[in-house]
Amino acid sequence: MRTERIKSGVLTLLVLTSMWLTYELWSYQPDYSTIEHSEESYIETEPIGDEQEVEETIFPERIVFHDEENLAWLDGNDNRFGAFYEKLQDARFEELALQSDITNEEIYEEERIAEVIFPAPIPWTMLDELFEVEEDLPHINVEEIDRVLISEQAEGEDNLQIKLVSWEEAAMITGETSFSGSEFNEVYLDAMDELPEVFVYDPGDEEEEAAPLYLPEESVSYTTRSYSMSSLDAEDFAQVLFNDPDYTRHAGQEFQSDGNRMLDIVEDGGYMQYSNPVFSDNNSSSESHILTSGFDFINSHAGWTGNYQLFDWEEEGSTQSVSYRLQIEGLPVFSDGATDVNVIELEREGNQVSSYARPLFDIDNEAFDTGSFVQLESGEEILETIEMYSEVLPFEESDIENLSVGYEMEKQDLLATLTPRWYVQAHGNWHPIDVDELSEQGETENNGLE
Repeated sequence: MRTERIKSGVLTLLVLTSMWLTYELWSYQPDYSTIEHSEESYIETEPIGDEQEVEETIFPERIVFHDEENLAWLDGNDNRFGAFYEKLQDARFEELALQSDITNEEIYEEERIAEVIFPAPIPWTMLDELFEVEEDLPHINVEEIDRVLISEQAEGEDNLQIKLVSWEEAAMITGETSFSGSEFNEVYLDAMDELPEVFVYDPGDEEEEAAPLYLPEESVSYTTRSYSMSSLDAEDFAQVLFNDPDYTRHAGQEFQSDGNRMLDIVEDGGYMQYSNPVFSDNNSSSESHILTSGFDFINSHAGWTGNYQLFDWEEEGSTQSVSYRLQIEGLPVFSDGATDVNVIELEREGNQVSSYARPLFDIDNEAFDTGSFVQLESGEEILETIEMYSEVLPFEESDIENLSVGYEMEKQDLLATLTPRWYVQAHGNWHPIDVDELSEQGETENNGLE
């Protein structure tokens, strides 16, 4: 009997406890008051770079004027280059229509032409971010354009003709532009004798009609330049690249988060390489172009810390990449070391940015010293140099994709010295052409064979 009373008491206690817990559960009101973060839980950083508009990061690599058989160019270090392109951006493009299966002769059939050449093809979907196009832009089945041609129309027509050319697709969009006809002729075409004369160099073979390259008839000269630099703190970039930098593990100058994403600092702290590997096998291609998503990513992850302009982009399956190169006085800047520290590069796998590399320095806007002029070879001379030293160069003349004058940067502490020289693009890479260095390499190889 006594045992039964104890059992009844325990059961009653359990029932009452259950009722109390049920009441507490149903009547619980969580506290949703604002959580105050301490200064230690969030590190506020100063803005690193600036946000920019698309039109500020895409410029032509050169502008070539045609007057029948006469050719002359404007390159980026001429003030008229920027003035011409700015007027082109302000002019309206109207009455656009597509022409397919075009030939070289159809592109250049007019006598007086201004040809604006971009360093990389521009997606058709970004056209209205660069130029003033008609409001009801028609659907045109062209993916990209790589050059814009302006020319006079038939006699009696006031407006100039515009051609947006896609060399890869053998197509062009024709239309009219409000670019001033009188300025086109008087300021630019009629002043061609003030500009360096150029000739057409066709690197293609007889079976493939490659886009023409233009090289100077005479030698060209540019000045050496020296700039002061300031360093950028990699910790600031870690704040915007990692979800929670407080949980980032440091190993020397390496940052690692979640055992996955990594930020490496190389070139004595002058360059950073961020990686975010994609492990999924299902990497469907993104609907947005790499130029759009890459530009947006840079804008939202510390922005732009100098005059970096579109230089190249590639697409292979679900992998896309884009690069923006530092430009000074209208010329691209290259490095003299193993790592090209003058370029912002971004790679995307499917919809995810998998790598991001950029300089960790900022160059002053004005040079503190402009040295003497450096006389560079003419177009014919640089081609002869390439042919002469083909045995020591990592490419042959038939491999040439592009040629350009650029600055080679030599860094010493926070001082940058820029020296102009010729560069050749072959197999997707850019190679400096220095006659003295090539001569020494050639002599070394010859001595080794003796």
